[in-house]
Amino acid sequence: MRATLLFSFLCGNVRDSIAKVHYGFQSGAIPNSKTADVNDANHPTNDDSFASGLYYDSRNSLVYVTGGTYSRFWDRIGSSSGGSNVREMINVVNSDCFLAVLKVPKNEQNQNDGNVDKEMKVVYARRFGTESTPEACSAVMYMPSIGNTARAVALGNTEEGGLLTSLRNPGSRKASMYGFMMDFNIELQKKKGTVVNASGKIKGGKLMYDFPVQYPIAMTSDPLAVP
Repeated sequence: MRATLLFSFLCGNVRDSIAKVHYGFQSGAIPNSKTADVNDANHPTNDDSFASGLYYDSRNSLVYVTGGTYSRFWDRIGSSSGGSNVREMINVVNSDCFLAVLKVPKNEQNQNDGNVDKEMKVVYARRFGTESTPEACSAVMYMPSIGNTARAVALGNTEEGGLLTSLRNPGSRKASMYGFMMDFNIELQKKKGTVVNASGKIKGGKLMYDFPVQYPIAMTSDPLAVP
């Protein structure tokens, strides 16, 4: 069984109570043959990604998505090698987190057509974690800011030896499951007021280990606060 990240957006018509699919996105590499060898790096069949959180930035027509992944698909976004490296085609044994920012097509280009018009463009993607330890993200929070810099915070969980667990105070009690927050700065590249691409970097992070088990699933912020 394989599970790629797959989602579509619906446009609802209140008067007629009709919803039409306008655009969507699917991650991963799709093998050409059903009999492809799962151990053959040239025919990856396990590019699984599982989305768990989404935020829509209506101002810039961007969708922020996070979740867990066993795929290096997200590493290849913006990579000059385009996934030709053998290592880039071998899947991850333990789940990692990912953050992806996708551009939503303009609505005026999709009116009066019930078919899928365009695929959403990935303008930024990042897989992060420790490959020796299972990790997954459960939520993403978008924080508006002034100018072309956006801020996104991913919320996830890991185990001992995983992402950010080195931040635990020396001598403190180990946890069976840790929670963490990862803070991203996303620089938006615009043309005539429209986002055409983006770049990003990790600004910081926080580890949660006050209890034996931390499994954070949601977060919120002050909507009036602008960083």
